Amino acid sequence: MCTYVKVLSMIIFGIFIVFDINAKPWNNNTREHLFGTVDVHNQAHVSIQDEGFRWRSSFNFTINGHSILPQNWWFNGVVLYNPVANIFSNRDGTGRMIDFINGTDANFIHSHLAKIADKVKQTNECASATTAAVTIVIENNGNYYAFSKVLCNDSNQIIATRTLTNNGNVNEIISYPDFTATNIRNTIETTLPIINSNIPNPNKYSCSEGQIVAKIKSNNFELVKRIIKELLMKAKQQYGNEINYNNIKLVVLHIGTTMDPCAICTRCLVGLSKYTNGSIDNFLRCTDPGTPDGTLNNSKFLVEVSSNSHYATTTQYGRTIDRQDNFAAFGCGNCSHTECAGHDGGEANPINVSLNFSLIAGLAIPYGVPSNWVLSTSFPPYVVFGRANNAYNVDNAPTRCGIPNHVHNAINNLPIIQ
Repeated sequence: MCTYVKVLSMIIFGIFIVFDINAKPWNNNTREHLFGTVDVHNQAHVSIQDEGFRWRSSFNFTINGHSILPQNWWFNGVVLYNPVANIFSNRDGTGRMIDFINGTDANFIHSHLAKIADKVKQTNECASATTAAVTIVIENNGNYYAFSKVLCNDSNQIIATRTLTNNGNVNEIISYPDFTATNIRNTIETTLPIINSNIPNPNKYSCSEGQIVAKIKSNNFELVKRIIKELLMKAKQQYGNEINYNNIKLVVLHIGTTMDPCAICTRCLVGLSKYTNGSIDNFLRCTDPGTPDGTLNNSKFLVEVSSNSHYATTTQYGRTIDRQDNFAAFGCGNCSHTECAGHDGGEANPINVSLNFSLIAGLAIPYGVPSNWVLSTSFPPYVVFGRANNAYNVDNAPTRCGIPNHVHNAINNLPIIQ
């Protein structure tokens, strides 16, 4: 009888977990990217859940198996970096404003963002800094063409967010839209599309990644809509007036940040991509007068996030300045960051964007459930993470947690770390 009750309880518990896939509120027992327990090898135990992101060693991608040739990719980096003088300039060697260049790829864009984010961090003496770029991929006569630009305001100032700023440095070519913790929570969790990130203690969370998500979502995605429209106009200039929103097959948000985002940041990023994919035409198509025709209903939205280093903790640096980016400050464990999850053993496998895929309902799904994201056969998960090295080049993704004394190997189906 005891055995029968035990088995029945396990079955009921397993059914509850499989269908209970939404993100749970954070509390003192929340650790890493954990949302419950799953049955692995017929043994129920606590496990890292699949939160809708994966690590990869390259941000370059194919679309339905087709590559974008470098000469078909146009990019406006807004600024150039001079490593000797350690400064940015928005003019080239002849004094002209920076404009579109071609012959690039996604990895180059993330290298550019890595330089900007690191310089912002150095200049402002802040704990972390984040910046971003937008890409549209259009299809024209069976070929794919990409157009990208760093996220900037109407004055062509780079948008960069920062945390724990000491000196409040202001650079004339960089705009700092500082969001308070309350701004972030209200924009992400109470403004459509509502992202259920369960941000703990709204008076504390102000990570630079959360700020960039809030900036992107604010005013009904006004900033991204404007950049997409600008890129589309560039595409029309290059490939003919018949190009419109119908030609856009993929929108990519590239985010460059100085350290691995925490688990709250990851939920915000995953939620941004998930909900935008669910209503991409509503959130990303500009409707201003003079905007090209067509819709984005047949487009996909992918978020790529590069980090310059692993997650900082007070244990590593022993400084109060790092505490805001230490997830343990919320009472939620010392290992709650992207480096400890999102691994499937295929970090070296290329990204392929499948234009035909079904949206998955939850932000978190028990690892191994059939509805899981499989990069080799489907559209990538909502976010792809990667690492930039000290030379600011995209490098191999970490396969182990880099924090001392954390001995697990970051595979999704490991037991809870005590």
